[in-house]
Amino acid sequence: EILGQQSDWTGQSAEKEPCQETTEIYKIFQKWFVQDMEDYNNLLVEESIEQP
Repeated sequence: EILGQQSDWTGQSAEKEPCQETTEIYKIFQKWFVQDMEDYNNLLVEESIEQP
C-alpha cells in the first residue's frame, strides 16, 4: 500500500510541477522504485522457495 501511495504522489507531483528539477527527482525516484520492486520480487521468490 505504501509503495502505491508513493507512486501516486510522484505522478501527481510530476503533473503539477513539470519543471526540470521535478523531472530529475522523478527520474532518480523511478530508478530507485524499480530497483526496490526488483529486490522485493526477489525476496518473495526466495521466501516461496524456502517454504514448502
